[in-house]
Amino acid sequence: MYVGSMPNHATEDEIRAAFSKFGTVTDCFMPKDRETGEPRGFAFVTFEETRDADDAMAALDGKDFMGRTLRINKPRPRGSDSG
Repeated sequence: MYVGSMPNHATEDEIRAAFSKFGTVTDCFMPKDRETGEPRGFAFVTFEETRDADDAMAALDGKDFMGRTLRINKPRPRGSDSG
């Protein structure tokens, strides 16, 4: 799932801890800016089970995480925007 509006100081361990309450997290990818090496403010979290991802999305979307309001949705392939 795509997790937007992540605080830049959040670590992978903190993200995994928040999401693992809903099931087994198999991957947590936090893209970094190529020039600065700083986090870009979003992450991709992958669960072992789709049901667990759906539960996490329902529970955490719009909720506070380390002072930021999370925006969570299922990722879309690049170029799939309708704009």
